[in-house]
Amino acid sequence: MEATRLSSPAQLQSQLQLPFNSHSCDGAHGPARIALRSRLGNVGYCSVSWSSGRRRVGAGVRVRAVAGEEGGPAPGEEGEKEKVDYRLYQALMRGGEEVISVLKEMTELLGDITQIGEKGEAVAVEMAATGAVGQRLDKLDESFLMALDYMIQQADRDDKQRWLLEVIKDVVLAQLSQKFPSQVQIVGILCRTPDKDARQEVLRRCAGGGGTFDQVGGGKTELPAVNLKEVGDQADEIIATMEEKAIVEDRRLLARLVLVREEARSLLSGGVDDDRIEKNKLRNLPEPEVNFLTKIIGLKPGPELHKKLARVLGGEDEGADILDEEKARQIARAQNVARSQIITKKEPPPPVLPVRPGLFIETVNKVLGGMYVTNTAGGVTVQQMEWIRKETLAILQKMAFS
Repeated sequence: MEATRLSSPAQLQSQLQLPFNSHSCDGAHGPARIALRSRLGNVGYCSVSWSSGRRRVGAGVRVRAVAGEEGGPAPGEEGEKEKVDYRLYQALMRGGEEVISVLKEMTELLGDITQIGEKGEAVAVEMAATGAVGQRLDKLDESFLMALDYMIQQADRDDKQRWLLEVIKDVVLAQLSQKFPSQVQIVGILCRTPDKDARQEVLRRCAGGGGTFDQVGGGKTELPAVNLKEVGDQADEIIATMEEKAIVEDRRLLARLVLVREEARSLLSGGVDDDRIEKNKLRNLPEPEVNFLTKIIGLKPGPELHKKLARVLGGEDEGADILDEEKARQIARAQNVARSQIITKKEPPPPVLPVRPGLFIETVNKVLGGMYVTNTAGGVTVQQMEWIRKETLAILQKMAFS
């Protein structure tokens, strides 16, 4: 998989979703031997089972969207509300076959391992995934991650299924991340680090020149030297790509990116008001965020205001996504015109986007910064703004890693 194919902010979103610490493995997960069966003709079902001593557990991966004859959805599914696009179907087919190929190779690599302790089982699977993925990394394309994500989604109710697939995905993304620029690597690491203090330590060490450091869950990680401003700018670019759409596809990832941006910028000498990030700030305050801030500024800090913030940041009330297809098309068309800078015939303005977490916290930052610069920071208003900012970050932390 070529790094250039995943270097745009929109494509990088899937690279930033896994937890930073290695997956723990309890008694239900561990592999000593792996047996695998699959229907390669249609990539319909893949089952992986482990045996260690007298203990045997299994994990089946079912891909319903590609469970029919080759070339189309399964019979009887034509009337379903969500029909699978043909090109998407073909991509899932190709990617699903590659995922099964990786699982088969992991079976061979783990075939000689017997009587391994529980703590070593997760390490053995991760090493097998590293070997299987490493041999074909340059040949993998986006369809592999697409199929892997779909399989993880289908395995949502089975921890054993999800664990195995996420180990593979974690290994793929870890190897891919080494090809990315240093600021992208750090954004990925930070988005996989749940603890706030650990994220700030990563940022400090990167700003100090990088190096090899111990991970919280064991093992070591290589941190490149990187400028904190570049880390904040990289996160901000991906945030903008996600928030300009009618629907936010992954609010958990968005919350992580907002935290990364704010924490990276807060460590600059001037904090979030540092002159070096001035060019990235809002020139004009966005109307939806201003209206919402005006609405809540009069509320007393407490449970009621916390609940209101949580609902909006979570995509409800003033933060609800635009589900109307026609309005979504108008938004996308307006954004394409803005990017191309091509003057076309005058069209009606697109619908106003709802309140977005990244824009909202930036609006709060700018209002607060204006208060301090103009020496109007005093009294109840600035205390309320500081409380709103602190509470917003706390809510985003809970959204991102709970």
